[in-house]
Amino acid sequence: MLKARSLHSIYRNIFLMKLMEFSGSLRFYYPITVILFEKLLGSYTAAMIVIATIEAVRFILEIPTGILSDKIGRRLTMVCGAGSEVIGTILYALSFYNPHLLYAGAFFFGVGGAFYSGNNEAMIYETLASCRRTKLYPIIHGQIQAMEQFGLCITGVVTTFILYIKMPEQTVMLLTLVTITIALIGSLFLIDPPSYHKTRGALTTLNHFKVALLMVLRHKNLRLLTIGTVIRTGSGNAVNSFVPGYVATVWPLWLTPMFRTLLNGIGVICYWFINPIVRRYSMLQILTGANIYSTTLGLLAYTVNNALSPFIILSQKPANTLRMTATSTLQQQMFSDEYRSTMGSVISLFGSIFSGLCLVLVGWLADHIGPANAMIVMILMGVPTIFIYSSLFSREDKLTP
Repeated sequence: MLKARSLHSIYRNIFLMKLMEFSGSLRFYYPITVILFEKLLGSYTAAMIVIATIEAVRFILEIPTGILSDKIGRRLTMVCGAGSEVIGTILYALSFYNPHLLYAGAFFFGVGGAFYSGNNEAMIYETLASCRRTKLYPIIHGQIQAMEQFGLCITGVVTTFILYIKMPEQTVMLLTLVTITIALIGSLFLIDPPSYHKTRGALTTLNHFKVALLMVLRHKNLRLLTIGTVIRTGSGNAVNSFVPGYVATVWPLWLTPMFRTLLNGIGVICYWFINPIVRRYSMLQILTGANIYSTTLGLLAYTVNNALSPFIILSQKPANTLRMTATSTLQQQMFSDEYRSTMGSVISLFGSIFSGLCLVLVGWLADHIGPANAMIVMILMGVPTIFIYSSLFSREDKLTP
């Protein structure tokens, strides 16, 4: 049994991860990313290519960083991720003088995302496992995600104010640099949980990846969940990244960040008070129901295509928070302890590939057939996941290895 001092140190991880999630989400450029990038580069396609660059870099580094996490520890991996995002923010700030630096900034945000991918969920799960409290994972995961949504909510308010009083647009990048740096400082005080399994020297890097990949592919339920996750990640990321550009077509530009504020405000409530729902329904029921609900409302919003559409999009948020929590919980239940981060990175690798393609596609479609129609295409691409998740019901009692 863990000593009281050790238990206190482990729970410190949860507090620090909430702090990092909150501080790291205070990216004041985020509510107007597409709009700002399009202004600097001249087209939606170019703007979305910058965002796709993040996914491309993540695609290249997903597996190496996942293996690195399993070998050097969760804490050091998170420090590297936070440090990379600080560099990326600096380059974004300098892009007002040279727009091509947006691509360099996107590169470092991709590096940071690769370090975080798989590693952060593993840190949460293993921290709780060290206390024998893994059943709390969906609740703790939801609370940490709520902190991110809370930060994004504040971001929308501040960015709206900056635009309304016509402050220089560089202000959003300078404020972001401060908050991202705070997240980096917080990562320095994390500790690796005792349940963390180092694999250094056990396997070569290539063999480590092969084992993790085969574990994902050979597990029937995990394989189906992975396919659904990849499709939802790709189409969902494209919609989420482009939605400010769409909202700007039906609302005044200065009001656009308030959409993010409302969206993330709903996210805070849903993530923080997710407990009653996860206790009443299975993760698979939540995943399937939330997916159907979100898809239906998305198609309705962009088909209506008027000033009411953003409000319909807002009503999707509860379903999206539930879907993400259910997906993460099911994955962690099926992952191996020794290869937990690498298995997460394998899934994120496939998701990054599809996301990159979807991000470029949605920008190209918006330039040629309009933002609303582009969004409809993206949502239709996610429809097959309804049938994929439904097929898992016959295997619900065998979801864990």
